Amino acid sequence: MRFEGKTFADKHCIEIRSRQRQNGETLQNLHSDIRRQAALAFPDTKYRSRKMISTDYFLAALANLNFVLKVREKHLKDLDSALQIALQLEVWTKDSERLKLESLKTVQEKPKNEKSNEVQYDNRISDKTLKRHVAKRIRGKDEKNLGIKKPNTEVV
Repeated sequence: MRFEGKTFADKHCIEIRSRQRQNGETLQNLHSDIRRQAALAFPDTKYRSRKMISTDYFLAALANLNFVLKVREKHLKDLDSALQIALQLEVWTKDSERLKLESLKTVQEKPKNEKSNEVQYDNRISDKTLKRHVAKRIRGKDEKNLGIKKPNTEVV
């Protein structure tokens, strides 16, 4: 069946209304598809009006309400500005998620590091004590080997 005239535009109008961003689909691909479908769905509409209509369909296709609200907060001019803002927000969102994962990994590893720091701290104490004992022994051996006697401090 071949679509012509009004039925052709109606077909594309239905497609653009039901358009959703697919998993793994880039924003640029969604943008170009929405632009193409808007031109086919609204051939008699003025270019400026079609840009605003296609902007709404682009945002509806994103399907993430929080993301859409953040894009709308930027007071969009047209479809191209919506794409630019969406790309920027997507990069920031991915970067913040990456940083969040890194901080979670750091927090999960922290108790292990704290325990090893405690062990190192205990080792430092025992090393200090050990060094003191070794130094006393060495001093004692040196005194015996050199024939040095400790003075008698007893009072007779």
